[in-house]
Amino acid sequence: ILESYAFRIAIETAALGQAGYSVDAVELARLRAAHEALMRRPVGEVTPQLWFEVNSTFHETLASWSRNRFFLQAVRRQNMLRRMHQFADFWELELEQILQSCRDHLAILAALDRGDRQHAVQLLVAHLAEAAQDWEGQAPEVAGSP
Repeated sequence: ILESYAFRIAIETAALGQAGYSVDAVELARLRAAHEALMRRPVGEVTPQLWFEVNSTFHETLASWSRNRFFLQAVRRQNMLRRMHQFADFWELELEQILQSCRDHLAILAALDRGDRQHAVQLLVAHLAEAAQDWEGQAPEVAGSP
């Protein structure tokens, strides 16, 4: 899982750095609305499926705006790989973790909406690094690692 986050930081930020990167205003508005709606839901109405859908769609859409199918394919593959552990671990998430992730996503979207991709990349790195830190305490020790 930690290797996956390192890979995602590399791939997703590289996608944002592509020369042809172009934000679709309609999709951006749709992403923003989905996150805001999720944040307004009562705790019991946020299901693993809903959370995964909003989260994975966000990351895939950012990659799709690179206009490079290989970045999008890599992000989709990562989403498929993380689906099982995200569903299994959903019930251990605190509501604040979900809300913070939504706030992170909204901040990234706001930076992209302003045309500030450099700031969006910084926010995306921080967002993914924070998610990885949640796993660090759970990672089994690998033989031969420091």
